[in-house]
Amino acid sequence: MLQKKRNELEQASGGIRMPDAGRLPGISEIVRTGDSCPVTATRKAASLLVGALLVGALLLSALALLASSRAEAAGVTGANFLTLGGGARVEAMGGAGTAGASGIDATYWNAGSLGRCTGENFAFSHAAWFADIDYEYVGYVQELDEGMSLALSSSILHTEGIPKTFEDPYGLYTETDGSFSYTAMTISASLGRQIALGFYAGASAKFIYEDNANEGASGVAFDIGGLYQGLGTGFSLGVVARNIGPGLSDGNVVQPLPSQVAIGGAMALADSNLVVSADVTSSPDTGVRFSWGLEQRIKQLLFLRGGYTSSTDRAAHRGFTVGIGILVRGFSFDYSASDFQSLGLVHRFTLGIGAH
Repeated sequence: MLQKKRNELEQASGGIRMPDAGRLPGISEIVRTGDSCPVTATRKAASLLVGALLVGALLLSALALLASSRAEAAGVTGANFLTLGGGARVEAMGGAGTAGASGIDATYWNAGSLGRCTGENFAFSHAAWFADIDYEYVGYVQELDEGMSLALSSSILHTEGIPKTFEDPYGLYTETDGSFSYTAMTISASLGRQIALGFYAGASAKFIYEDNANEGASGVAFDIGGLYQGLGTGFSLGVVARNIGPGLSDGNVVQPLPSQVAIGGAMALADSNLVVSADVTSSPDTGVRFSWGLEQRIKQLLFLRGGYTSSTDRAAHRGFTVGIGILVRGFSFDYSASDFQSLGLVHRFTLGIGAH
């Protein structure tokens, strides 16, 4: 009976798919659905103009913030774990999530996308990096009102057994004496909401803490993002500034944060369950990074993903990514593998409840 009612609603709404209760729609559903009301040419044009102006203003502001951060950075930044990403889903798509991320992933990639979330959602991610580095990301999203959601999230990175090195008489750091551990974490609050027809904006505030060989440093950072969802076009455009703040301080020295500005798009191809996404990200210390990804949905159950990342900085990560997702009755499991070439593969797992 419930399925019959859902089918009738979909037919009445012109074929717009109704998402299952208790879960977020996937990227392909998000970028296709648009507004549930009939879209006239005038309404679409007005929405496009407002969205373009707001996204343009946000992009200019983000570039100004990045230029300020670039002027302060001397080639070395602190708290670089802030650039390690969120869940496995977007990572499997090459890290192209500025326009297509949903659920908990939106807290990392673009808080503006939180305005598209429905219900309440929870997800936990674990990444096994090389050199015995463990990285966890956990978050919870709660819809406050139609078109507005609040999220709390946290990330933690930990490794131990790092050799203590000392300078020898020749100026080389070849001497060792014992080892130490490194731990870094963030606690974040994010809010996203719809502010105009087809346009969403959001922001995150983060507390950052690092413990490096029992020497602590802390700071605060902010993200601000916007997203335009074309009405009836299957296209989304996002822009975001990440990790903007005064820096990481140990009481004596202040290290600049790894600030980023990204712009990206996501497109659901007509009459297909295939989504294509792409991002361009600029950072003071790693140059310009290019990311693209694909997601193929099969019968609302299986998701196949792939992507590629490259950079103008030869020392930065470049390589292929692949992944898979499974969705069963509101519970999701996602896996990704990222190729760091000579350093090996990074494996990431995400478990979600209603967060797909």
